[in-house]
Amino acid sequence: MKLAVCVLVAAATLLATPSLAWANSEFEGEWVLDVKRSSDLGRLMSATQTIVLEGKNLRVSRTITRGIDEPVSYEYVYVTDGTVHNVVGPPEFVRDVTAEWKGFFGQKLEVKWTMEVQGISVESTETWEKKSKGLRLTREFKAPMIRRGQKLYFVRPGHHKR
Repeated sequence: MKLAVCVLVAAATLLATPSLAWANSEFEGEWVLDVKRSSDLGRLMSATQTIVLEGKNLRVSRTITRGIDEPVSYEYVYVTDGTVHNVVGPPEFVRDVTAEWKGFFGQKLEVKWTMEVQGISVESTETWEKKSKGLRLTREFKAPMIRRGQKLYFVRPGHHKR
């Protein structure tokens, strides 16, 4: 009986340890913003991204179009071990970022960042989730006197609703 309890406690400890979360390979590949499934886009009109896993880290190459502006492309890496690291983009904003896979099989990626814009502190929490028909990115922005949410839904090229 003591052995069974020890095994259960050890298993529960391993499952509860966040550092054991795995990077989810289903996040990898080419993705296109599905505008009809997304909400609170602001001026965002289109986006494409390529995601590559590098160990547990996530490299994102993204091109976005806002309003009548020319498309902007940028690339960054999320270091997903929960440590603070800098990410630049888009296009020139430097953010202090923490990113961490959640769940034992990395079902979600939680990304928190802060940055200064004209002397104002802006915070964001992003949750990336692989869904059966795509990749959902939910964001919440916070700044003094402002709180805004956004849901971006990405699908594989050729699978977006028209």
